Amino acid sequence: MLITFHAVRWVVDATISGQIWWNQATGRVLARLTVRPRRGEPDILTARWLAFAAANQPVMITVTHGGRRIVASAPAP
Repeated sequence: MLITFHAVRWVVDATISGQIWWNQATGRVLARLTVRPRRGEPDILTARWLAFAAANQPVMITVTHGGRRIVASAPAP
């Protein structure tokens, strides 16, 4: 399954565009999104997780901001 975002606004000062791929056979989800704030450089976000894993499994997140790479994790949705 492919989900495409184009200039989606979840907050008042930024838009999000990109795609999320969900392999329903394996449960793997990959998101590649560009966050464009009203001011400043866009951020490139990549996130990976398993849709049907344990409730406390992490999402691995990589963000590129101003040429710097930031790596983080958070609970899966």
